[in-house]
Amino acid sequence: MLQEPDAVSYIYGIRCLRFIKVGSARNLAKRLLQLSIGNPFKLRIAIFEPVSAHYVIAIERRIHALLKEWHYRGESYAVDTRTVRRAINQARREIAATLMAADDAYAERSEARLLAQVSRGNGVETRRAEP
Repeated sequence: MLQEPDAVSYIYGIRCLRFIKVGSARNLAKRLLQLSIGNPFKLRIAIFEPVSAHYVIAIERRIHALLKEWHYRGESYAVDTRTVRRAINQARREIAATLMAADDAYAERSEARLLAQVSRGNGVETRRAEP
């Protein structure tokens, strides 16, 4: 599904008893209601962080990997809110670094292709930017 350019999603931690379900949603209130149906225990949003909808799945997967030692079942973890917050922050930093590295690699490949075209005389004239 294509996302709007500035679409926002949320990484959330929903607490139930001693467990926190870590997931993502565009609409937190709707997600809390969905999880409450058929659940006899009170649920509450323990933590939520807005993230770009473009990267929410990658960030959520990384958080799950970071929390694997506390994994209980599904997307539920026997963990405190502070640990979830640290995992969210670490996952965001790691994904951002990965994206920046990918952008740099793409820019280098694009520049190399352009310089190769110029050297072959494809009619493209350009000067490399001075540092």
